[in-house]
Amino acid sequence: MRRTDVSLEFARDPGVEAGLVRELLTALGQPAPDEVSSIPDDGWPSLVGVVVARHDSALLGWTRVSAHEEDESVATADLLLVSREAVRLSPEVQSGPDSRPHGTAEDVVVARLLAGAADQARDAGFTALEWSGLDDSAEGVAAGRLGAAPHQEVGRHWGVGLDAWSVSATLPDVATRRVFQPVNDDLLAEYARLYHDATGLEWDAEDVAEYLGDDARPLLTLDLLDGRGAPRAQVTAVVTGRTALVEKVVHRAVPDADLAALVAALLTELAAALGGGRSEVAELSVRELHDPAVARACALAGLRITSRWLTFRLPL
Repeated sequence: MRRTDVSLEFARDPGVEAGLVRELLTALGQPAPDEVSSIPDDGWPSLVGVVVARHDSALLGWTRVSAHEEDESVATADLLLVSREAVRLSPEVQSGPDSRPHGTAEDVVVARLLAGAADQARDAGFTALEWSGLDDSAEGVAAGRLGAAPHQEVGRHWGVGLDAWSVSATLPDVATRRVFQPVNDDLLAEYARLYHDATGLEWDAEDVAEYLGDDARPLLTLDLLDGRGAPRAQVTAVVTGRTALVEKVVHRAVPDADLAALVAALLTELAAALGGGRSEVAELSVRELHDPAVARACALAGLRITSRWLTFRLPL
């Protein structure tokens, strides 16, 4: 796909996103809800506008342009792409933004959307546009093309191929437990306490059940147990194609080596499934968002940094 294949539309009505969501779901063969909530006028006073990308009449994605929460001179761009939602909603889709090579149609769409967002932000009087993404993703490619520079490191992805990994003999023996659905109410209550302690946010059993019960794609969840059999850490790998992604390592007061042993146990489970012909997963990726304990655990478990999650800033 070439740059000229992507046309842009601009809107300032916050309610336009409700229609875009319906169009997105229809395009992906998903049932549209009876009602799609739009951005309330009083809930997003900083909204600048919405940039929509199309190929002919087909929706490719859009970006919401808003004022930065902390710097009033900067606008932010939040992207949503049809191709990425297809991966998220359809387990049989075997590719995703983290694995797409540079130069794909997705790179072109993201660059066009961000260029349009920059025009909209400039016209509104902002002096810079900020967005976030992995350094090796389409957002990173667009940063290079548009002249944006990394502004802040938000986090990292740690990864390893199953064929190149072996468990370290220096890791301690720990007690782990695989979690199967459905999870009983008592265990959900324990997880809610763990999640609260780990994040500082309020969780209840219903929240945990929804988090662990994603039936759109295969999940593999492991608990790290204390001496009483209570969970003190948890990892959930979401399987997409040949990659298992851990989006969050939940932990409270766990030594680095024990947390590393939990990651190693997850890798062992994935490798066993691959060797037994029950899975096509070939690599593990762990998202770490400024969590030194998780970073140290990943390094101890034999993972390395494969990409960095950055915010980029483009002077306008």
